[in-house]
Amino acid sequence: MNINIWQTLFLALLQGVTELFPISSLGHTVILPALFGWGDLVRDKHFLPLIVALHLGTSIALVIYFWRDWLNVIRTLVTSIQKGGVEKGTESWVSWLILIGCIPAGIL
Repeated sequence: MNINIWQTLFLALLQGVTELFPISSLGHTVILPALFGWGDLVRDKHFLPLIVALHLGTSIALVIYFWRDWLNVIRTLVTSIQKGGVEKGTESWVSWLILIGCIPAGIL
């Protein structure tokens, strides 16, 4: 079974809408096609690359949308390294917490 344009658009919209929910957007992209009777879609050789591309697209869109915030996080991290300390309750404190919070995901 080949993936048609409507299925691709549906999966793209589904991915974009559910990515920021605290539930699995990947789960949606696997379960909903089966519920719609597109069960063979998941076994299609183009399905996995499509899902990876959708996740990459969502990630790029989020970086572009929040670029000012990311820039601020990076600036405050660099500034706190240059100063040699972090004051609790400041933006640099939050930046370090973000960095530390990403370590477990980086390890996995």
